[in-house]
Amino acid sequence: MITAHPAARVPTLVSIYELGLNQWYRVAEFRLNAEGSVELRLCNGSSCPLALHWYREGIETPATAPPVTAADGPAFMRALLRPFLLSYCRIVDESSTPAGQQGSCSPQRW
Repeated sequence: MITAHPAARVPTLVSIYELGLNQWYRVAEFRLNAEGSVELRLCNGSSCPLALHWYREGIETPATAPPVTAADGPAFMRALLRPFLLSYCRIVDESSTPAGQQGSCSPQRW
């Protein structure tokens, strides 16, 4: 499990965007609910194999063995934001996005 400074902020909404037709589209989002569990939502029927893999298998990090899993709640949300070398995909912490804009899983320009 990833250990963090006690005062470290825990992201509550992390979205995944994929590049398509010269625009970034939201394809998935991970939410940390009030119980501390992570939920995955795929947007508009899109398929995001990377998000599904992370949700089902966990995220490998240099500091962890075995991988951090969705069952690890806050640690998993932090692991999503660690640097990844991805060219077609962006991971964005949207925890501070105004409430009216959160949860809209429609494709959005980013």
